[in-house]
Amino acid sequence: MAQGFRVKVPASTSNLGSGFDTLGLALEMVNEVEIHVSGKSLSLNIEGEGAGELPENSKNLFIQAMNLVFREVGKSRPKGLQIRMINRIPLARGLGSSAATIISGVVVGKALCRKSLTDNDLLNLALKLEEHPDNLVPALIGGLCLSTLDEEKAVFLGLPLPMGMQVVMVIPDFKLSTKKARAILPKKVPFKDAVFNVGRSSFLTASLIAGRYDLLPLALQDRLHQPYRFEMAPKMKKIFEIASHLCGGRAAMSGAGPSILAFTNHHENPYDVIRALSENLSHHKIGAQVKLLNVSHQGAVVEEM
Repeated sequence: MAQGFRVKVPASTSNLGSGFDTLGLALEMVNEVEIHVSGKSLSLNIEGEGAGELPENSKNLFIQAMNLVFREVGKSRPKGLQIRMINRIPLARGLGSSAATIISGVVVGKALCRKSLTDNDLLNLALKLEEHPDNLVPALIGGLCLSTLDEEKAVFLGLPLPMGMQVVMVIPDFKLSTKKARAILPKKVPFKDAVFNVGRSSFLTASLIAGRYDLLPLALQDRLHQPYRFEMAPKMKKIFEIASHLCGGRAAMSGAGPSILAFTNHHENPYDVIRALSENLSHHKIGAQVKLLNVSHQGAVVEEM
């Protein structure tokens, strides 16, 4: 009987304002990959986001990530693989599409190898394809995560979240290259800006854990990456200004942009927020999807088919 697996991996948002390169949050927008071991060659088909755009061969990040696992354990990858990717996470929007693909690959690689690899093992393999762990970690374990690098190895911690937290996400029609968004950042920043972000990021972590939504307008403030990246895309900056005004300052850039998120909770009607955002964006002739996304408490899931 042909061997098969299905893996589901959530989208993620990172940075969350002041938590640059350290904070990440998994969201209920899921990519799926179905893989069967059969035949004598590799076949890859992509549906949804990236169809006709992403490579359907060994250059695909999923294949690269899966191959890393086989090399790590010293086994040969099966030659006959039939792969179907069902992508729902938009590309180049700051929602962790690359991280989801990479995590899918290492998780499937582990399942096919049937080797005992830890989450740390998988993350450190994934870091060979994506330099920063802030999206990789929530994609793998779900929820709100704090991560950093220690001598190029990932160290991470899953954090508790208050019940009912939701995110309203504005996903613009235009894309923004993460590589370009990182390249625009300065090599040095003023000492006072570094101190500013240390304080704000500490408050951000504590506020999210405690459910202190009243502190988020302060805690989300950032001087390390958002001001520089807003200069790349004036429309992104305008979306942020609109979301921040309508949501009481609880807005931030999602990842490297261009998507903008706003935190809501059970005391608010998120659909009122969505309606107000949509009307304002339309008024300013900015094309975008506005979606309510729950936090995904579950990360990557693999099951046999």
